[in-house]
This record gives sequence, structure tokens and C-alpha cells, in this order.
Amino acid sequence: MRAARPSDCQSILRIYERSLSGLDDEGIEWYLSLLKAKAGNSIFLVASMGNEVVGFIQAYYDGDKGYVEALAVDPEYRNMGIGSALLAEVERRLRRRGVRVIRLNVKHNNLKALTFYLRRGYVVDGVTLLLNARVSDLVLPPIENLMVKVLSRDEREALSRDIEAMPSTWWSSITEKADSKVYKYYKSEVSLAVYSDGKFCGIVDFQPEDTTVIDYLAVSYKRPSNALKALLRGILLYSRERGIRKIIIPVDSTKKALLKTLIEEGFKIEGVEYRLLKLLSIG
Repeated sequence: MRAARPSDCQSILRIYERSLSGLDDEGIEWYLSLLKAKAGNSIFLVASMGNEVVGFIQAYYDGDKGYVEALAVDPEYRNMGIGSALLAEVERRLRRRGVRVIRLNVKHNNLKALTFYLRRGYVVDGVTLLLNARVSDLVLPPIENLMVKVLSRDEREALSRDIEAMPSTWWSSITEKADSKVYKYYKSEVSLAVYSDGKFCGIVDFQPEDTTVIDYLAVSYKRPSNALKALLRGILLYSRERGIRKIIIPVDSTKKALLKTLIEEGFKIEGVEYRLLKLLSIG
């Protein structure tokens, strides 16, 4: 096992496309950006046989918390212990960096992956709800003095340092530091900041597509329900201008106020992901 290099990206993308599907599909530009950014709180490893990359794992960490973003093995090389070895190695490296709790998500219909992690000491700790809405179905009353600003990379990084906001998913606080550096290289990602009466309401990152998955969403701690409503209107305005048809927002199931507001505003639950946790032993 070794650290991934930009030259591995085509192999990584091939494995990803053959192994994973659903909410978090990524492209070659994302992986190239991730490797170029060399974010200090991320780990990206590959497993190889001869000169061929046959598996990879990507993880983040922040303080004593870690998060596994993706683990995939080429279907032709499964049942050879490669996935187990990749996971064990990333756990070892996270432990060495002071991580004591490691988390990950598994899609509800991926029972094979769920079994894999349960056998390796992970436990189900909750769920992430995938909420979706068709842009044409959303009828949101306008908010006066609403301002939507498309941020440059430098503005996005500065804003994330200067404001305090509540993320919609538990992993966001772990991945944001690395992702904000990736966005400098990843030109497809858009960052929006929304203000009402000059006051910050929230920030959102996503790649505009026909079906757009929100990668990061955080709202102001001050009156978060009203802040979220303003942020949703900003997303809706942008989506209508760009011809986006559907929006998907992952939300931690414990974020009761956020969920209540999203459902009241017209979003529906379309899927579930299991949230898994493992405590890493010290020493």
C-alpha cells in the first residue's frame, strides 16, 4: 500500500465506476484536484498488484475524529483481503494521528458493504436521510432583501474561517478543511453564500448538474430555521437560472429542526444511509 498519486487517477476512477454508485459519484477532475491539493488532514491510499492499481481508500480526520469517504476494490480482485488491508492501514494511520473515533456511511441497499464493516468492529450509530425535491415543485414565498453571492475560491475559504455555521451532516466538520482546499483546483464546484437584510444566513457547495447533490450545507446558528429558509430560496433561484431539475440534500437524522424545515418547505425523503462508528484502541 502507498499514497495515491495524480498518475493513479484513471485507475481510481475505473475502480470507482465499477464498484460504487449512487449519491457520491465523483469524476476524474475531483480526484485530480484532491491529490493536487495535498490537504493535510486527508489520507488517500492505493493497493496495487504489479503495476496495476486494484483498490483505494480515502479518509479525512480532524482532531480525534476520522471519516472514511470511500473504499473500493476492483471486482476482479475481490475476496483476496485487499479491502480489509486498506481499511486496516487507514485505521492504523488515523490512530497514529490521534484519531479515536472513525465514522463512515453505507447506503441502505449495500448490505454486502454493511456486513463487511460490521465484521470489522463497526456498529450502526444512526442514519443519514437523503431529502430531495424537484425544482419545479418548490413554491417558496420570496424573502425581501435576499442576496445570493457566488463565491470565488478565496472568498469561500475566507468565509469558512470567519463565520460560525451549523453543518447539515456530521461528517461536514471533518471534511470541510480538506474540501475547501480542493475547490481551488476543482473548477466544477460552486459555492453560494446567502444573506438576508445584510445578515449571513448560510453557505452551500455543489456541482451544478441536472440532479444536483448538495456536497456541503451550513446555516447560521442565529435563528437557524429562518436562515435555512433563506438559503433554500437562494439555492432555488440559482437552480432555476441554471436549469437544474432536482436537488438532493443529505441530512443527519439528529438535526431535527433542519429536517422539519426541509420537509415543510417541500422536500421528501428518498433514501437512507447507515451511519457506522468504530472506536480505535489507544496504543
